[in-house]
Amino acid sequence: MKKSTYNAEQFKAYMKQVMNNAWAYVKELSMTMADAMKLAWKVFKLKMAMKTKEVKFTYTKVNGQLREAKGHLIDSLLPARKNAAGRKVKFGNMRYFDTDVNDWRSFAIANLVSVNI
Repeated sequence: MKKSTYNAEQFKAYMKQVMNNAWAYVKELSMTMADAMKLAWKVFKLKMAMKTKEVKFTYTKVNGQLREAKGHLIDSLLPARKNAAGRKVKFGNMRYFDTDVNDWRSFAIANLVSVNI
């Protein structure tokens, strides 16, 4: 990932988001703080990259298979969500637009294996 310059307020907001997510992973997913911080940073970097470009990443599916996915969260390229009014993503999951199947998908963030930014 390119080295980005953030002002102090942006940096503080990003750090707060990462720390809050890490503590939530400790409480809800029964992770150690070290593992929760690694995961929080990995998820943060993935989300930030997906907002600007298509990203390749790997996660473990519920059935145990590894899935290599390509997706993004670029607002200008996202289709309208069908039946998404009021729908929230379950805690511990991340929704993304899969460019291979041109549809929305989600995965458990605890199962995130690698991110190729």
